[in-house]
Amino acid sequence: MKLTLTQILLIALSILSLLLFLRLWLGTGSYPEIWDLQGQIAEQKRLNEEQTKRNEGLQSEVLDISRDDAAIEDRARSELGMIKQGETFYQVILNSDPTQASQAPIATNPPQQPSTQPHVE
Repeated sequence: MKLTLTQILLIALSILSLLLFLRLWLGTGSYPEIWDLQGQIAEQKRLNEEQTKRNEGLQSEVLDISRDDAAIEDRARSELGMIKQGETFYQVILNSDPTQASQAPIATNPPQQPSTQPHVE
């Protein structure tokens, strides 16, 4: 069986095109890899947008605090529990279970613990 030059070229080109298509679908830079990277890019863009919104909110808080002393005082009251001199602080504690409050014993005179001196050698 003798192969002509045309047949040899046709076989060589077929093998070469097969290898190129295999690389296109399976190798580095293949379509599945590109699709995966596009998904990662979309996810990163979404995360970046969330962080941008968060940063804008924090920036507006910083500007608000830097311009207005009342905003600083409001923040100190809500987050740090600041009380001005001469103010009265009332703390209301709500029970989530109403039966718990009626069953809790009320101690009129708590037991005194004996005062002991620390033992030093």
